[in-house]
Amino acid sequence: MKNINGWYILDNEEDDSLIESAEKFANSPNYKDWHNNFIDDIIEFYTPEANKRVALDLGGCVGMMAILLSQHYEEVFTFEINPDL
Repeated sequence: MKNINGWYILDNEEDDSLIESAEKFANSPNYKDWHNNFIDDIIEFYTPEANKRVALDLGGCVGMMAILLSQHYEEVFTFEINPDL
């Protein structure tokens, strides 16, 4: 991951951090344990030093991530290219 003008950008598409986050809850009887906690893992992994002013949710679908991100960022902008969503 690299920091370009304050934006954290992945180096490539081969990032396993979400899989690693999900594996922590693999033996949990409640799927929501992962769902309710993975945003914290994303924030910690991707933006450890960020000032958390603005987040972009690209491929926002129905806004689930935007709602979770809004708990950590001052502003969240969500974009979805699929008009059916």
